[in-house]
Amino acid sequence: MRPGLVVSVDEFNNCPAELVVVLPVTTKEKRIPFHVRVAPAESGLREVSFIKCEDVRSVAKERLTKRLGAISRETLDAVEDRLRILMGL
Repeated sequence: MRPGLVVSVDEFNNCPAELVVVLPVTTKEKRIPFHVRVAPAESGLREVSFIKCEDVRSVAKERLTKRLGAISRETLDAVEDRLRILMGL
C-alpha cells in the first residue's frame, strides 16, 4: 500500500459517500515543483518522501489501513499553496 496525505475536510470525510481525498506519497525524488518534501521524523515514514500534490485522488475509506503520522503546519502550508496554484483557487 502507498502512503498518502488526507486533504479532505471532516465534513466530507464523514458524509455518506464513504470517501476521502488523498495525495499519494512517494520516495522517488523527481524534482517536480508540485511535490512537497517531508522528513521521516515528521511524517512517521521510514525515509524522506514527497507528497504528490498534482495527483489528487478520491479513495474509499475502507482502503485506509492505519495512520502513520502527521505533518507540520509548515509542510501543510506548502501543500495548500501548491493545491491553490494547481486548481486556480
